[in-house]
Amino acid sequence: MTATGKILPLAGFALASVAAWAYLLTAGMALVMNVMTMPDGSTMAMPVDWTPAYTLRIFIMWAIMMLAMMLPSAMPATAQLAGPAVVRFAAGYVTAWVLFAVASTAMQWSLSAAGLLSLDMALRNGVAAGALLVAIGLYQFTPLMARDLERCYRGKSYVVSCLRSCAPLMLVLFVVGIMNVAWWIALALLVLGEKAAVRGVWLARAGGVALVIWGILRL
Repeated sequence: MTATGKILPLAGFALASVAAWAYLLTAGMALVMNVMTMPDGSTMAMPVDWTPAYTLRIFIMWAIMMLAMMLPSAMPATAQLAGPAVVRFAAGYVTAWVLFAVASTAMQWSLSAAGLLSLDMALRNGVAAGALLVAIGLYQFTPLMARDLERCYRGKSYVVSCLRSCAPLMLVLFVVGIMNVAWWIALALLVLGEKAAVRGVWLARAGGVALVIWGILRL
């Protein structure tokens, strides 16, 4: 594989991720957060009406957020590919996370319709939030998680393994607030470490311990 053959796919993934982050931190935030400016200059979140247009905006936000967070962690695997294989890999990877965005949009709508989400797009119920954190934390210890991270590191069955190992972590956003930028960055760095490090499984388990403890405290 030539140097150019390695650099171009990596540059494409990097530029796509930067563009996605730029969108999220500017236009994306304004499109999905219904806020009112107060006389003192502060802002306050307002209830939203789930019209088809708003639902579409939420889906776009989820899709771009997933690409921003997940493209960097796929770059080591991309570096092993060239030519048509890169295109097939990128198409499958993007499709998988777009489908996850569809499921996340449906989950957010369901929780919102049931009155379970706050105006900050986080679970209102501490017990539900705690249970979710414990479940995600325990999943980090499963043999399936360990196998998937190993496959990600080796570049084998990457799309399915990545989705299966990383999707549960994305659900933490329903606890901290879906539009929580600090947690976007934290989760992106965590999945990058889990998939790119030789012993990423130990990082996953350390994160699992933290999530279980946090969940118990929330309970």
